[in-house]
Amino acid sequence: MEDVGKQPTIRARWLGKELQELRKAADVEVQAVAQFLGKQRAVVSRFERGEFPISIDELPGLLDLYRVRDLKTRANLLKLAQEVTQRGWADGHGIGSGLANFIWLEENAQRMLILSTVVVPGLIQTPDYARTLFEVRTDEEDAEQANRWLETRQIRGSLIQDPGGPIVRVLFLETVLDHHVGGNTVMSGQISHLIDTAGLPQVELRALPRGVWKHIGLSVETGFTLFEMRNDWPTVVATDSPAGTVYAESPDIDWIAEGFESLWNDEALNEVQSIDLLKAKLKDVTR
Repeated sequence: MEDVGKQPTIRARWLGKELQELRKAADVEVQAVAQFLGKQRAVVSRFERGEFPISIDELPGLLDLYRVRDLKTRANLLKLAQEVTQRGWADGHGIGSGLANFIWLEENAQRMLILSTVVVPGLIQTPDYARTLFEVRTDEEDAEQANRWLETRQIRGSLIQDPGGPIVRVLFLETVLDHHVGGNTVMSGQISHLIDTAGLPQVELRALPRGVWKHIGLSVETGFTLFEMRNDWPTVVATDSPAGTVYAESPDIDWIAEGFESLWNDEALNEVQSIDLLKAKLKDVTR
Protein backbone atom coordinates (compact mmCIF):
# COMPACT_ATOMS: atom_id res chain seq x y z
CA MET A 1 0.00 0.00 0.00
CA GLU A 2 1.18 3.50 -0.73
CA ASP A 3 2.81 5.30 2.15
CA VAL A 4 0.46 7.97 3.42
CA GLY A 5 2.07 11.37 3.79
CA LYS A 6 4.88 10.60 1.35
CA GLN A 7 5.26 11.73 -2.23
CA PRO A 8 2.67 9.85 -4.32
CA THR A 9 4.05 7.32 -6.76
CA ILE A 10 3.52 7.81 -10.48
CA ARG A 11 1.02 4.97 -10.62
CA ALA A 12 -0.99 6.46 -7.75
CA ARG A 13 -1.05 9.89 -9.39
CA TRP A 14 -2.18 8.39 -12.69
CA LEU A 15 -5.04 6.53 -11.05
CA GLY A 16 -6.12 9.61 -9.11
CA LYS A 17 -6.00 11.81 -12.20
CA GLU A 18 -8.05 9.30 -14.22
CA LEU A 19 -10.68 9.04 -11.49
CA GLN A 20 -10.91 12.82 -11.18
CA GLU A 21 -11.38 13.21 -14.95
CA LEU A 22 -14.05 10.50 -15.01
CA ARG A 23 -15.87 12.12 -12.07
CA LYS A 24 -15.90 15.50 -13.77
CA ALA A 25 -17.01 13.98 -17.08
CA ALA A 26 -19.92 12.36 -15.26
CA ASP A 27 -20.72 15.70 -13.55
CA VAL A 28 -20.46 14.14 -10.10
CA GLU A 29 -19.47 16.35 -7.15
CA VAL A 30 -16.82 15.32 -4.62
CA GLN A 31 -19.44 15.41 -1.86
CA ALA A 32 -21.59 12.92 -3.76
CA VAL A 33 -18.62 10.56 -4.08
CA ALA A 34 -17.89 10.92 -0.37
CA GLN A 35 -21.47 10.01 0.48
CA PHE A 36 -21.44 7.08 -1.94
CA LEU A 37 -18.25 5.66 -0.39
CA GLY A 38 -19.17 6.62 3.16
CA LYS A 39 -16.01 8.70 3.53
CA GLN A 40 -15.09 12.31 4.13
CA ARG A 41 -14.59 14.76 1.26
CA ALA A 42 -10.92 15.06 2.18
CA VAL A 43 -10.40 11.33 1.62
CA VAL A 44 -11.87 11.55 -1.88
CA SER A 45 -9.59 14.48 -2.64
CA ARG A 46 -6.61 12.44 -1.46
CA PHE A 47 -7.69 9.61 -3.77
CA GLU A 48 -7.63 12.01 -6.68
CA ARG A 49 -4.23 13.44 -5.76
CA GLY A 50 -2.79 9.95 -5.48
CA GLU A 51 -1.97 10.42 -1.80
CA PHE A 52 -4.10 7.50 -0.64
CA PRO A 53 -5.15 4.39 -2.59
CA ILE A 54 -8.76 3.57 -3.26
CA SER A 55 -9.77 0.04 -2.30
CA ILE A 56 -9.97 -2.49 -5.12
CA ASP A 57 -13.37 -3.49 -3.73
CA GLU A 58 -14.66 0.09 -3.95
CA LEU A 59 -13.43 0.88 -7.45
CA PRO A 60 -16.04 -1.06 -9.51
CA GLY A 61 -18.89 0.72 -7.72
CA LEU A 62 -17.18 4.06 -8.25
CA LEU A 63 -16.83 3.35 -11.97
CA ASP A 64 -20.54 2.52 -12.06
CA LEU A 65 -21.26 5.87 -10.38
CA TYR A 66 -19.17 7.58 -13.06
CA ARG A 67 -21.04 5.65 -15.76
CA VAL A 68 -17.88 4.01 -17.12
CA ARG A 69 -19.20 1.21 -19.34
CA ASP A 70 -16.20 0.53 -21.58
CA LEU A 71 -14.76 -2.85 -20.51
CA LYS A 72 -11.19 -2.02 -21.59
CA THR A 73 -11.20 1.21 -19.60
CA ARG A 74 -12.54 -0.58 -16.52
CA ALA A 75 -9.97 -3.37 -16.85
CA ASN A 76 -7.07 -0.92 -17.24
CA LEU A 77 -8.15 1.09 -14.19
CA LEU A 78 -8.57 -2.03 -12.08
CA LYS A 79 -5.11 -3.22 -13.08
CA LEU A 80 -3.63 0.16 -12.24
CA ALA A 81 -5.43 0.14 -8.87
CA GLN A 82 -3.90 -3.26 -8.14
CA GLU A 83 -0.46 -1.90 -9.02
CA VAL A 84 -1.01 0.97 -6.58
CA THR A 85 -2.04 -1.19 -3.64
CA GLN A 86 0.45 -4.00 -4.17
CA ARG A 87 4.05 -3.60 -3.14
CA GLY A 88 6.45 -4.66 -5.85
CA TRP A 89 9.87 -6.10 -5.08
CA ALA A 90 11.44 -2.64 -5.50
CA ASP A 91 9.09 -0.96 -3.00
CA GLY A 92 10.47 -3.05 -0.17
CA HIS A 93 14.08 -3.09 -1.24
CA GLY A 94 15.23 -0.06 0.72
CA ILE A 95 15.96 2.00 -2.39
CA GLY A 96 13.58 4.93 -2.02
CA SER A 97 10.41 5.84 -3.86
CA GLY A 98 12.23 7.61 -6.72
CA LEU A 99 14.00 4.51 -7.98
CA ALA A 100 10.95 2.37 -7.18
CA ASN A 101 8.98 4.62 -9.56
CA PHE A 102 11.65 4.15 -12.22
CA ILE A 103 11.65 0.37 -11.85
CA TRP A 104 7.86 0.22 -12.05
CA LEU A 105 8.03 2.16 -15.31
CA GLU A 106 10.65 -0.24 -16.67
CA GLU A 107 8.52 -3.26 -15.81
CA ASN A 108 5.37 -1.82 -17.39
CA ALA A 109 6.83 -0.27 -20.53
CA GLN A 110 6.30 -1.75 -23.95
CA ARG A 111 9.23 0.22 -25.36
CA MET A 112 12.10 2.19 -23.81
CA LEU A 113 14.24 4.80 -25.55
CA ILE A 114 17.47 5.46 -23.65
CA LEU A 115 19.94 8.25 -24.41
CA SER A 116 23.14 8.24 -22.37
CA THR A 117 25.79 10.93 -22.69
CA VAL A 118 28.05 10.34 -19.66
CA VAL A 119 28.01 6.71 -18.48
CA VAL A 120 26.73 3.36 -19.70
CA PRO A 121 22.96 3.21 -18.97
CA GLY A 122 22.15 1.53 -15.67
CA LEU A 123 20.01 -1.17 -17.26
CA ILE A 124 23.02 -2.57 -19.12
CA GLN A 125 25.84 -1.94 -16.64
CA THR A 126 27.90 -4.85 -15.38
CA PRO A 127 28.07 -5.37 -11.59
CA ASP A 128 31.75 -4.31 -11.54
CA TYR A 129 31.09 -1.14 -13.54
CA ALA A 130 28.12 -0.23 -11.35
CA ARG A 131 30.02 -1.01 -8.15
CA THR A 132 32.88 1.27 -9.18
CA LEU A 133 30.48 4.16 -9.78
CA PHE A 134 28.73 3.60 -6.44
CA GLU A 135 32.04 3.54 -4.57
CA VAL A 136 32.78 7.06 -5.80
CA ARG A 137 29.67 8.49 -4.12
CA THR A 138 29.37 6.30 -1.02
CA ASP A 139 31.50 5.77 2.07
CA GLU A 140 31.99 2.74 4.30
CA GLU A 141 28.97 3.66 6.41
CA ASP A 142 26.78 3.41 3.30
CA ALA A 143 28.12 -0.02 2.30
CA GLU A 144 24.85 -1.77 3.09
CA GLN A 145 22.86 0.74 1.05
CA ALA A 146 25.32 0.37 -1.83
CA ASN A 147 24.89 -3.42 -1.75
CA ARG A 148 21.11 -3.01 -1.96
CA TRP A 149 21.47 -0.70 -4.95
CA LEU A 150 23.84 -3.13 -6.68
CA GLU A 151 21.47 -6.04 -6.09
CA THR A 152 18.67 -3.91 -7.47
CA ARG A 153 20.75 -3.04 -10.52
CA GLN A 154 21.35 -6.75 -11.24
CA ILE A 155 17.64 -7.56 -10.92
CA ARG A 156 16.80 -4.70 -13.27
CA GLY A 157 19.35 -5.98 -15.79
CA SER A 158 17.47 -9.26 -16.06
CA LEU A 159 14.53 -7.35 -17.57
CA ILE A 160 16.14 -7.22 -21.01
CA GLN A 161 16.73 -10.98 -20.90
CA ASP A 162 12.99 -11.61 -20.64
CA PRO A 163 11.37 -12.32 -24.03
CA GLY A 164 8.20 -10.70 -22.68
CA GLY A 165 10.04 -7.57 -21.61
CA PRO A 166 10.05 -4.20 -23.38
CA ILE A 167 11.74 -3.34 -26.64
CA VAL A 168 14.81 -1.31 -25.66
CA ARG A 169 16.62 1.18 -27.88
CA VAL A 170 19.92 2.42 -26.44
CA LEU A 171 21.70 5.46 -27.86
CA PHE A 172 25.02 6.45 -26.32
CA LEU A 173 27.78 8.92 -27.07
CA GLU A 174 31.04 7.37 -28.23
CA THR A 175 32.78 9.43 -25.55
CA VAL A 176 31.04 7.33 -22.86
CA LEU A 177 33.60 4.65 -23.74
CA ASP A 178 36.51 7.04 -23.13
CA HIS A 179 35.85 7.00 -19.39
CA HIS A 180 37.72 3.90 -18.27
CA VAL A 181 35.55 3.39 -15.20
CA GLY A 182 37.36 1.07 -12.79
CA GLY A 183 40.32 0.60 -15.13
CA ASN A 184 40.84 -1.55 -18.19
CA THR A 185 39.65 -4.82 -16.66
CA VAL A 186 36.29 -3.41 -15.55
CA MET A 187 35.87 -1.50 -18.80
CA SER A 188 36.66 -4.48 -20.99
CA GLY A 189 34.02 -6.49 -19.15
CA GLN A 190 31.53 -3.67 -19.65
CA ILE A 191 32.22 -3.32 -23.36
CA SER A 192 31.96 -7.09 -23.83
CA HIS A 193 28.60 -6.96 -22.06
CA LEU A 194 27.42 -4.21 -24.41
CA ILE A 195 28.34 -6.35 -27.41
CA ASP A 196 26.49 -9.35 -25.95
CA THR A 197 23.47 -7.20 -25.02
CA ALA A 198 23.23 -5.84 -28.56
CA GLY A 199 22.65 -9.43 -29.71
CA LEU A 200 19.44 -9.81 -27.69
CA PRO A 201 16.33 -9.86 -29.87
CA GLN A 202 14.52 -7.03 -28.08
CA VAL A 203 17.56 -4.72 -27.76
CA GLU A 204 18.81 -2.24 -30.36
CA LEU A 205 22.02 -0.34 -29.67
CA ARG A 206 23.58 2.53 -31.56
CA ALA A 207 26.49 4.89 -30.89
CA LEU A 208 26.61 8.62 -31.57
CA PRO A 209 30.09 9.35 -32.99
CA ARG A 210 32.36 12.14 -31.86
CA GLY A 211 31.37 15.54 -33.13
CA VAL A 212 27.64 14.91 -32.98
CA TRP A 213 26.09 17.82 -31.12
CA LYS A 214 22.35 17.80 -31.80
CA HIS A 215 21.61 16.16 -28.45
CA ILE A 216 22.71 19.47 -26.92
CA GLY A 217 19.81 21.09 -28.75
CA LEU A 218 17.53 18.79 -26.77
CA SER A 219 18.91 20.44 -23.61
CA VAL A 220 20.18 17.01 -22.60
CA GLU A 221 23.32 16.92 -20.46
CA THR A 222 23.22 13.49 -18.87
CA GLY A 223 20.63 11.72 -21.01
CA PHE A 224 17.12 10.44 -20.41
CA THR A 225 14.91 7.36 -20.51
CA LEU A 226 11.60 7.55 -22.32
CA PHE A 227 8.97 4.94 -21.45
CA GLU A 228 6.20 4.09 -23.89
CA MET A 229 3.75 2.39 -21.56
CA ARG A 230 1.36 -0.51 -21.86
CA ASN A 231 -2.40 -0.30 -21.22
CA ASP A 232 -2.81 3.11 -22.87
CA TRP A 233 -0.96 4.77 -19.99
CA PRO A 234 0.86 8.06 -20.74
CA THR A 235 4.36 8.12 -22.16
CA VAL A 236 6.87 9.22 -19.49
CA VAL A 237 10.39 10.60 -19.69
CA ALA A 238 12.81 10.43 -16.77
CA THR A 239 15.88 12.66 -16.48
CA ASP A 240 18.45 12.80 -13.71
CA SER A 241 19.17 15.96 -11.75
CA PRO A 242 21.19 16.73 -8.60
CA ALA A 243 17.89 16.72 -6.69
CA GLY A 244 16.86 13.31 -8.02
CA THR A 245 14.99 11.90 -10.99
CA VAL A 246 12.54 14.27 -12.68
CA TYR A 247 9.52 12.86 -14.53
CA ALA A 248 7.38 14.42 -17.26
CA GLU A 249 4.49 12.98 -19.26
CA SER A 250 2.98 13.21 -22.72
CA PRO A 251 1.95 15.31 -24.53
CA ASP A 252 4.51 17.73 -23.07
CA ILE A 253 7.39 15.42 -23.98
CA ASP A 254 6.50 14.57 -27.57
CA TRP A 255 9.37 16.74 -28.81
CA ILE A 256 11.83 14.59 -26.83
CA ALA A 257 10.65 11.42 -28.55
CA GLU A 258 10.94 13.17 -31.91
CA GLY A 259 14.46 14.35 -31.04
CA PHE A 260 15.51 10.82 -30.11
CA GLU A 261 14.22 9.44 -33.39
CA SER A 262 16.11 12.16 -35.28
CA LEU A 263 19.36 11.27 -33.52
CA TRP A 264 18.74 7.56 -34.01
CA ASN A 265 17.97 7.79 -37.73
CA ASP A 266 20.13 10.72 -38.89
CA GLU A 267 23.15 11.01 -36.57
CA ALA A 268 23.93 7.62 -35.03
CA LEU A 269 26.04 4.83 -36.45
CA ASN A 270 23.92 1.87 -37.53
CA GLU A 271 23.90 -1.33 -35.49
CA VAL A 272 26.75 -3.01 -37.40
CA GLN A 273 28.94 0.10 -37.25
CA SER A 274 28.19 0.49 -33.54
CA ILE A 275 29.29 -3.09 -32.82
CA ASP A 276 32.45 -2.52 -34.85
CA LEU A 277 33.14 0.56 -32.73
CA LEU A 278 32.64 -1.44 -29.53
CA LYS A 279 34.97 -4.20 -30.75
CA ALA A 280 37.65 -1.63 -31.60
CA LYS A 281 37.30 -0.05 -28.14
CA LEU A 282 37.54 -3.51 -26.58
CA LYS A 283 40.84 -4.11 -28.34
CA ASP A 284 42.11 -0.75 -27.04
CA VAL A 285 41.42 -1.60 -23.40
CA THR A 286 42.75 -5.17 -23.58
CA ARG A 287 46.12 -4.37 -25.10
